[in-house]
Amino acid sequence: MTTSRKSTPSILSLIIKLVLFIAALYVSYRILKPLLSIILGISFWVIKLLVFIAVGLLIVHLFLKLIFGIDLWQKLKNHI
Repeated sequence: MTTSRKSTPSILSLIIKLVLFIAALYVSYRILKPLLSIILGISFWVIKLLVFIAVGLLIVHLFLKLIFGIDLWQKLKNHI
């Protein structure tokens, strides 16, 4: 049976660790903020472009099917 008890960290070391943690979070926020805004901006435009192309293809397919009876997906499958 051991008589040693677990040492509890002092309040001063706890405060220092907390302040260092908050400072590290602030520094990482300041460094990563421009990078994240650039990445989010680029990804927004890429998603917007992909949605625009997909909706355009669906509309062209619908009009070709309704007006001329041409199945665009079947033509693309046979071509590839």
